[in-house]
Amino acid sequence: MFLLVGVVAGWMAGGLVMHLVAGILGALIGGLALAGLGPSLGGALLDSVIKAAIGAGLAVLLLRLIKRS
Repeated sequence: MFLLVGVVAGWMAGGLVMHLVAGILGALIGGLALAGLGPSLGGALLDSVIKAAIGAGLAVLLLRLIKRS
C-alpha cells in the first residue's frame, strides 16, 4: 500500500522519475517512521495510508526545494 501511495504522490507532483522515486521512498519512510507515533488516524489500513501520504508529500516537497537551490 505504501508503494501505491508513493507512486500517486510522485505522479501528482509532476510525474517525473525522481518525483516518483521520492514519493515511494517518502511513503515507505513516513509509513514506517510514523507507525508508532501519535494517535490512530482511523482503521489500521486508513492509518497506514494517511501516514504514508504524509511521508510521500514531505519527500516530494523536499525534492522540489532541493531542485530550486
